[in-house]
Amino acid sequence: MFSSFDVKIIIDELKNEYNIVGMKVDKVYKIGDEVRIKLYGRGRKDLVLKPGIALFATSYPKPAPQHPAGFAMQLRKHLGGLRILGIEQVGFDRIAKIEFGLFGEENLTKYYVILELFGDGNLILTDDKLTIIGALSQKVWSTRSVTTRERYAPPPAMSSPYEVDLEELIDGETEIVRRLANTMNIGGIYAEEICLRAGIDKRDHSPDPDMVREGIRTLLALPPSPAIVNGDVVPFDLLVHEGKERQAFSTLNEAADELYGKHELEQIAKKEVSKKEKQLNKLERLSLIHISEPTRPY
Repeated sequence: MFSSFDVKIIIDELKNEYNIVGMKVDKVYKIGDEVRIKLYGRGRKDLVLKPGIALFATSYPKPAPQHPAGFAMQLRKHLGGLRILGIEQVGFDRIAKIEFGLFGEENLTKYYVILELFGDGNLILTDDKLTIIGALSQKVWSTRSVTTRERYAPPPAMSSPYEVDLEELIDGETEIVRRLANTMNIGGIYAEEICLRAGIDKRDHSPDPDMVREGIRTLLALPPSPAIVNGDVVPFDLLVHEGKERQAFSTLNEAADELYGKHELEQIAKKEVSKKEKQLNKLERLSLIHISEPTRPY
């Protein structure tokens, strides 16, 4: 499951190293728990959107379903032939917003596909005014509604480690690790990392603000070091992972593709082999039964 840091970094990679902005939509498929947007224009790429889990370009194509799902057909109807005009993170949240349209056509209707990577996740299609056309899952909360014809609104914005207010962050009543994780939407691992790099007790309720600030600054200054650790993609070499096995990659996208793209394709291949083996075993048993039956006298 992606963190807010993962979303930020992988979007930067998709725009720069993978250069997906400007590529044109060919087809859209829903395969299992993911939606794949097949792109062309600078070669071909499959952009994988896994609600609640990940976002990446894959090198591992999957067989298209024989009967496309309804939401995938809705996406194909609206996005087919359009180009990706932009992709961005919403605030510092686990939300990616992708803009589709045609370059130089100011009056042409544009669309947004919004991928939510928190909780159970969601995938939403809107028009250029963010009015919801369709969603993988329609939901209503006390603070917002993701339903057709409603205007899309993300969850209430949280603080960001890039723009932190330490006076609000340190309340004197809550463990600093919990305040860091929840107030800045960074999760437990990065909250613990800040405490380690700041040299403060993560259970402290009133740590030195300057030490907390230095811990945050040090974390944000870490150089990229994409890897898979403990079954998760991570963009940095973290102290909390010290002594654990790291599988390093040149980009975070490659790490995500290895974990979700390659691994899932291998699982599909194993299931196909198992299915064929069961069919062969069944045929062999039927053949043996036929051979062992006594011949009837005439």
